[in-house]
Amino acid sequence: MINHLVAPSLRMVALSVAISAPLFAQSVADRGALAIRSGNDTVVVDRFIRTADTLKGTVQVKGQPRIDYLALLGPNDRVRVLLLGVFAPGAAPDAAPIQRIRMTVQGDTVVAETPSGTQRMATTAGAIPMFNNALALSELFTRRARAAGGTADVPYFAMNGGTTLTVAVRPATADTLTVSIATQVQRFRVDPAGRILGGVVAGTPFEFVRLGAEAANGLNVMLRLAPD
Repeated sequence: MINHLVAPSLRMVALSVAISAPLFAQSVADRGALAIRSGNDTVVVDRFIRTADTLKGTVQVKGQPRIDYLALLGPNDRVRVLLLGVFAPGAAPDAAPIQRIRMTVQGDTVVAETPSGTQRMATTAGAIPMFNNALALSELFTRRARAAGGTADVPYFAMNGGTTLTVAVRPATADTLTVSIATQVQRFRVDPAGRILGGVVAGTPFEFVRLGAEAANGLNVMLRLAPD
């Protein structure tokens, strides 16, 4: 969602940063999974757990290595920090990632920290950094639009290329939003908070499905945010 579906993995996996120290324990506000299906074939699953100020999950695209992520959230569903762990094909659930990425959003700049230095990339204030098929992260766009009354133009920082695009979210019916970026249009059934309950990508066989809370059982994202 909000990107090229089932596309190859990140082109920025050369970025690497050590991440340590556990997050403070928090109560769980939402959990489950979002999936993309084509007919009877499940091509993407993003299992996630969301708390008041964090969103963590694991994205598995059929035939590709998994990517774990941890987002530190701010007011209005902004992403302050996004950590990624890219795993080897067939890696065990408790394996260490082979690549790590840390993206920090500072106003109109995205900062990528690496062992060899720091890269600073221009963006738009409030941009949501994203990687392909991160479905629970994509839900931040519909949540933000619902909070604004159903209509929002949200900046999207595409990690696959380092560019900033605009995601246009518009109400279609009382419980449906359209989400458009470039030529891709998605139509989602949402609840009052903007949680995606299901949807389709216009002109494709892809269907979005929300799975229950039990889909996040056993989710173990090993990324940790270092203290400031």
